[in-house]
Amino acid sequence: MFSCLQLINAVYQDFQSAHTLISYLVSEIKQLAKIEAKAVRAVRIAFVILACLLYLLIECNISNSLTLTAFTHLLIFDLLSVIVALISFWTNRKKASVESYSLGYERFEVVAVFASTILAILLSFFEIKEAVERIFEPAEISSNHMLTPCLIAFGVHLLSIYGVDNMAFAHVIQACGSSWLQEHTTDISRTICRIIPGLSRVLLPRVNPISLIGVTTTTTVCIVYLILINMSKTSQHINFPDPLPDTLGGMIISLMLFGTMMPMMLYSGRILLQTTPAHLVSPLDKALREASTVDGVLELQNEHIWSIGYNDLAGSLYVRVRRDANEQLVLAHVTNRLSSLVKYLTIQVCGFLN
Repeated sequence: MFSCLQLINAVYQDFQSAHTLISYLVSEIKQLAKIEAKAVRAVRIAFVILACLLYLLIECNISNSLTLTAFTHLLIFDLLSVIVALISFWTNRKKASVESYSLGYERFEVVAVFASTILAILLSFFEIKEAVERIFEPAEISSNHMLTPCLIAFGVHLLSIYGVDNMAFAHVIQACGSSWLQEHTTDISRTICRIIPGLSRVLLPRVNPISLIGVTTTTTVCIVYLILINMSKTSQHINFPDPLPDTLGGMIISLMLFGTMMPMMLYSGRILLQTTPAHLVSPLDKALREASTVDGVLELQNEHIWSIGYNDLAGSLYVRVRRDANEQLVLAHVTNRLSSLVKYLTIQVCGFLN
């Protein structure tokens, strides 16, 4: 009896904590919507994605299609990307404070993008596992519930990309490496732009990887649908055609989703590991060399500069100055040399020499 009461109390406390968290999130979203018009649009699009996602899940249950299920995973990522956009709006409104986060809230964006891409990769792994199992244990599928949900989901996918100002993902897409899907479509994009130069703004220098995965996923679903319809007409299995094309289609979409998410996940992961972005190494070296030539500076030691977000750097270093140097003036000059690159900079004088 006592154990049962403990269990009920634990469940009640968990429910109370969840209720408090949800109430806080709802209040923050309401407050953000009052001061940020883009946030209102993002919330509306999130509800559209959620409704489409529920519709897709119903159709996946009816059709038992792995290809359509893989498309559903892409729509789950779209919903997460809109949540990331809301987090970006929220962090831009928050100011750094000594009591909570002295370096600001920019790291929340990085964690959100990293978690979104990791979840998409895990979903692709689960889909591949299901596809392998279905190869050995085929299941009956219905191709009549594939095309319409696919086209609706593709429209919602484009809405989530171009209807929301997603600053975090926009930066990651520009800064991270190309996915293998982007690399294989680069030549095609250049050929198309030679024929239609007006498309160069969209297709060059690189196609948006999230748009690209949407187009390729929709194409894959349509191809699988046509194959299944043709098999239904030409084979004796009129209602339930061979599920192998659907299984392979789901596996192909999952592999493309994995390849698209991997560069973005690696880029965000490096920031979480407090590394210095590769494109800022040379400017930082130049700024440190200029700072070391300031009158009164003998040596810069233990320089540690890292990313705290997609736009800001934090760092610390020790400065050895001459005994006759003006400490405040030296620190002001060193800070001036580095402040354009490092937003949160801590400088400490570690010793005085003749």
